[in-house]
Amino acid sequence: MQAVDSAGNRGPISNAARASIAREGESVIEGIAEIDSEDGHAFTVIVQDNGDPGKDLDWFEITLDTGYQAGGLLSSGNIKIHYTPLEVAAPPSAETQTTWQLLFGLDGLNFLLGLL
Repeated sequence: MQAVDSAGNRGPISNAARASIAREGESVIEGIAEIDSEDGHAFTVIVQDNGDPGKDLDWFEITLDTGYQAGGLLSSGNIKIHYTPLEVAAPPSAETQTTWQLLFGLDGLNFLLGLL
């Protein structure tokens, strides 16, 4: 994930992230990211899917461990939240976990598996 705010600030570039549904129409995305070429920063994104089209309805907020926080209604675009019921969500295969570890490191893998 990469975001650019209205002031032109870029970040974070996500190394690993997981999402959960806080309530219907809202999702919380937590991750570990690179900010200004420095790895290991935590971020939280909260999104709300409040209807179509998303402009002036859907809402987005990002908080970084640096203290940065921004958010508000979308001025363009659309947020769509797709649900996967927990009872049908299978754990990732050993091959997938190996790939994740190669891409994101051991901490990133453990984060994605919910162990951190």
